[in-house]
Amino acid sequence: MEQQCARAQLAHRMTRQLTVRLMHAKRKEQALIFLSTDIKTLSRWLSHDVLELAGPPLHVSEELFDFIVAERQQRECKCNALRY
Repeated sequence: MEQQCARAQLAHRMTRQLTVRLMHAKRKEQALIFLSTDIKTLSRWLSHDVLELAGPPLHVSEELFDFIVAERQQRECKCNALRY
């Protein structure tokens, strides 16, 4: 019985550890999905609003390009932080 109790306690601890790891992985996954959606939006803006031939005037395109680059750099930093 003592061995059975010891195994049950070990199994409970391992289950709890796996549950915590799963919870962290799901949080990380949600953050990465959010970042991915932002990157897709920024990429669409770049292709449709900045690089489009019949787009806005040059000074507007340049400002939008700078904005998109800055936003993508911020998200890159967040993504790198989530990797580890």
